[in-house]
Amino acid sequence: KFVVTLNIPINPDNPEADMLAYEKVNQKALNYFWKISNSQAKLRSWGKQGVDYGVAFARVDFDRKTHKTKTVEQVVNDKGELVEKITEVEELLYETPTFEVPDLFDVFFDPRIECTDDMPCIILNKDDVRKSEILSNSEAYFNLQKVKGLDSTSGYSSNGDNYKLNKFNQEGIPTIDNSNTSMMNVQEFYGYFSESGEAKDEEMWHFTIVNNSILIRADKINFMPFEKFVPLEIPAQGVGKGIAEPIKKLQDAYNLVRNQRLENMAVLTNKVFKLKQGSGIDPRKVVMRAGNIIPMKDLDALQVLDTPDISASTFSETQALNTEMQSINSTVDSSQDNSSNGFTNLATGQRIRWNEFNTRFKAIKSNLEEALSRL
Repeated sequence: KFVVTLNIPINPDNPEADMLAYEKVNQKALNYFWKISNSQAKLRSWGKQGVDYGVAFARVDFDRKTHKTKTVEQVVNDKGELVEKITEVEELLYETPTFEVPDLFDVFFDPRIECTDDMPCIILNKDDVRKSEILSNSEAYFNLQKVKGLDSTSGYSSNGDNYKLNKFNQEGIPTIDNSNTSMMNVQEFYGYFSESGEAKDEEMWHFTIVNNSILIRADKINFMPFEKFVPLEIPAQGVGKGIAEPIKKLQDAYNLVRNQRLENMAVLTNKVFKLKQGSGIDPRKVVMRAGNIIPMKDLDALQVLDTPDISASTFSETQALNTEMQSINSTVDSSQDNSSNGFTNLATGQRIRWNEFNTRFKAIKSNLEEALSRL
C-alpha cells in the first residue's frame, strides 16, 4: 500500500542500473520506517491474531510528529491601542508510514469476498476515543461544535460491543462507568459510496462517525487501506482457518474426559454414603478423615456407595485424543514415552511428522510474507 516516491531520474540508456539503485534506496527507506514505527511488534501481533482466528487485518496509516509554538507580537487594534497578538503554529516534524493491527472483532467486512480490494466496504470500530483528541484535529474533522455538546454515555459501540464487556467481566476486569468522562465511540467507514445514488457515480470514500450519530469526516480515497493475513486459506472465502480451529471439538472432548477423571478422583477420596433413616447416626460425623469415629448401633445402617475407578480408561482416552490432535496439526510431542505413541517416537515416525509440520509451517510463513509484501 505504501509507495516511497523518491525523485531518482532513470537513464534510458542504462535503466537497469538506475532501477537497481532506486530499489536499494527504497529498501533503506522502508527499513528505516520499519524500525522507528515499532513495526516488528505489530507484525507479531498480526501473525498471532491470524493464527488464532484464521484471519487478521492490518490498516496502513501515517505516524505524524508535530510541534506547537506560540509567537507573541505587538499590534495596534481598531482603537489605536497597542496589544499583544498570540499566534499558535503547529509544525510537522516528520511523517512516516506505519500500520496498526486492530482487534478482529472491531473490523466489519464481508467474509465471502476473498480479496480485500474487492470488498464494497470495511468498517473499523474504535472504542474509548478521547473527545479532546477529536476536537484538536480541526483540519481533518468538521461538525466539531456538535461533538462538543455530545453526551458521553459510553465509549463503546452500542451495536456490537457487548461481547467485549462480557469478556471483561469473565476475566475479572471491572466495568468502568464512562458516563462522566469524555470518551467517544468512533467508526471509520472505508468503501464505495455514490452521492447521486446511482451506481455509475460510485467512488471510494472515507467517512468518520462519532457515537453512531455525527459525521465528522468525508474524504475521497483511491485505495482500500487494509490488508489481511490468512494462515490457512479456504478457497473462494475471505476467512481461513486458524491453528486451533481444526482440533476444537477434540479439545472439548479432552477437557470433558479430564474433568470426569478429576471428579471421579474426588468421589473416590471423599466417599458417598447411604444412611438408614432413623438410625440415630449424626450425619455430621459421617466424614472421611483419619481417626474419625462414627458411633452406631446397627452396622448395616451406614454403607459406602460403590464408585468405580475410571482413571485407567480415562488416561487411555486422553492419550488417544492427544495423538489425534497431534496428527491433525502435524505436530509431535517428543516428550511422550514410547509406550504411549510408539510410531511417533521412532526415528522414521518423528522424521515424517516433522516434515508434515514444516510443510504447514512454511505455508503459514509464506502467507504471512505475501500479506506483508502486499501491505
